[in-house]
Amino acid sequence: MCLAGEPSPAKTQLVLATYHHTNNDRVANLHPLAKVIGKQFNMPTQINSYSTEQELIAAIHRNEVDIAFVSTFGYMLLENSSESPMTPLVKWDGIGVSLGPVLISKSFSNEKQHALKVTFKRLATKKNKVFKALKENWPEAIQARGFTDMETDGYKQLTQAFGVNVPW
Repeated sequence: MCLAGEPSPAKTQLVLATYHHTNNDRVANLHPLAKVIGKQFNMPTQINSYSTEQELIAAIHRNEVDIAFVSTFGYMLLENSSESPMTPLVKWDGIGVSLGPVLISKSFSNEKQHALKVTFKRLATKKNKVFKALKENWPEAIQARGFTDMETDGYKQLTQAFGVNVPW
């Protein structure tokens, strides 16, 4: 039996996912992070990269993704489409524009969500190869200093301007 807030006992791996940017699937950029997260949760990881953001959102709705990197537009689409099985974890920090957040499955307990949030926030050191790899193929994030909480950014104003109801 699965308790509320815990991944299914049948889960054998954690799935990180994103979408292609031009002709880059970004899998290599997520690989170092997947290793860190796999070690943190003592579970193998898999990285999926979808051809379009719409395909990624469909996979999220099918509960095939545990951690997702989406654009701001993709996040607004996801939140406006139906009950999302994911919640925002962190966002890129220090770049002056609202980039899509990192999302985590709501099936993870608050403790595990918090632990992962701390992991993301600790990635931003000058010599951190994991953070550098993440930024390399997110051109809009090249100036990012790290990750921060969602509440500290202009998502709320942006989503309200577009008429999207996001629960902040």
